[in-house]
Amino acid sequence: MDQRSTVNSPPAAPRAFGFWLDGAWHAGREMYERRSPGHGVAVTRIPICTPADLDAAVAAARRAFEDRSWAGLSGADRAGVLLRSAEILRRRRDEIAYWEVLENGKPIAQARGEID
Repeated sequence: MDQRSTVNSPPAAPRAFGFWLDGAWHAGREMYERRSPGHGVAVTRIPICTPADLDAAVAAARRAFEDRSWAGLSGADRAGVLLRSAEILRRRRDEIAYWEVLENGKPIAQARGEID
């Protein structure tokens, strides 16, 4: 059975995340663990970024702004990217809602509604 089939079954292990910086995923040196208020188990592990990570993110954002890789696109091209992003969110709605319920203890209907 898929672990996301019911919010009554928490994950076997916490889902670990990195952070996206300058076109690549990075792992944090330290991790923050989110626990399910309804189950008391670790649900996700999220990196705690350092001031150096923040400086690198600001520098990457500045480079992206200056090279106009986003701002230089036509409105139609930007809309296409956003519409594809929305489609991915719709397709993964139940998975995202599962994690939202476990991390925050909210009802599944509310989580789905917020994603919609």
